[in-house]
Amino acid sequence: LQIGSNYWTYIQDDNNLIRVDLISGSNSKIENFSALRPALFKDSNNEFVIGAKGKDLNLLTTINNNYKLSKYSFSTEISSTPLIVKSGGIVKTLIGTIDGKVNEIDIEEFISSNFIRGMVSYSLNNRAINQIAAVEDYFSVISENRFVDSRGKFITLNQKAKRLAITKNVEGKFVNVILSEGNNFYFIVDGQIVSSFSLPLEEISVFSIADLYKDGNNYIIFNLRSKIYAVNFNGITATNFPIDTESNFTLTGSPLVIDLNNDDNTDLLAFNSNGDIYAFSVTDGKQISSFPINVARIKNTIPVIFLEELPTMGPIARYKPLLPSFTGSGELSFWSLSSLSGKEYWLSEYANFSNASFAGQADSKSKTTDYFPSEKAYNWPNPVYGNETYIRYYVSEDSDINIKIFDLSGELVTELSNKAIGGIDNETRWNVSGIQSGVYYARLETKSNTGKTASKLIKIAIIK
Repeated sequence: LQIGSNYWTYIQDDNNLIRVDLISGSNSKIENFSALRPALFKDSNNEFVIGAKGKDLNLLTTINNNYKLSKYSFSTEISSTPLIVKSGGIVKTLIGTIDGKVNEIDIEEFISSNFIRGMVSYSLNNRAINQIAAVEDYFSVISENRFVDSRGKFITLNQKAKRLAITKNVEGKFVNVILSEGNNFYFIVDGQIVSSFSLPLEEISVFSIADLYKDGNNYIIFNLRSKIYAVNFNGITATNFPIDTESNFTLTGSPLVIDLNNDDNTDLLAFNSNGDIYAFSVTDGKQISSFPINVARIKNTIPVIFLEELPTMGPIARYKPLLPSFTGSGELSFWSLSSLSGKEYWLSEYANFSNASFAGQADSKSKTTDYFPSEKAYNWPNPVYGNETYIRYYVSEDSDINIKIFDLSGELVTELSNKAIGGIDNETRWNVSGIQSGVYYARLETKSNTGKTASKLIKIAIIK
């Protein structure tokens, strides 16, 4: 855990919090500070560290150079990882409890009033709050199979919710992304499920969200075994994915996402159970030079990226990305990942050190403006050796898709249709289990809701 750029570093060791001054090397321990991942936040010269264990909320603050440890006890146990958010100039922490309440606390007011003022409690349901995500004055929660947000929107899902994150769409509206059991993803805007999909893969437990291509879309990224996967909000595999680390060890946690080399391209970092660090550029899916590297670290350590602020003569801060590592003997070291990093997207388990689980709106500077770019229409795999192939295409507007597939003699083999979402890649699956080996032609025809039309002929080879 890291707070600010003054080299105060916090280490969670079981339930204990260790505060380390990296300049002098001195450290102090606060026992039984948090059983959950602490939240950290720096606001000018004020620092906030929030922990939770059982019914106890622990608040470690440095306000106006006044260092203080405070403890408040709820009547019921805390059930969600604490988070910190700044809204309207006020630094708040959000705490969920097992009786279905979200407690919104103005940290400075709460402490200065000796816990009399500064807390507002929302009774959302009678089930334990599993996770809270927040940005500015908006928050949402998952509680078993339920979703509730601060605007009073309520949805019951078909499965138990496992993970929650918030981002923004091209209209600037909040998009809640929920992962539930069975690899089901739900996307909720203004209290409505606007889309959903299920991925036929091994069970996914955690994910990241990031702007991979600056095409106006954020993507969901996750690890399974030795591979890194990325899909758009329609469930379609992103370009150059999945990426295989070809390791015999399983990747752990979720990928961390940052412009590692300040080259305006997004990079991914993944970590396996052997202590190996992999770094890939999403531009071509290739591994960045000097990676992978192995760091001796305790296996249960959750990776995070620190940012060391560099000297600068201008108003824009510059950072060097660092990776903290622990040996089995408890030795702390920092690996320099590059000399200068660019934009940060997802740096820790819950996106940032405040545990907000928020990913910003994607950049649109590389967004495709053509209605139906022909180079983005193709099938994969090609040749087809298995029982299915996917015909991929992009349309800039919501459209109807018709696909007619012919053999070499011109005879119609099958006809497929689909509804395509504008602004992202779409796919139509063709089951070829009953199709003979040979060469086939797929004619794609599109028609948008505004009347635009386009077409393309794709050559498909099937080998059995």
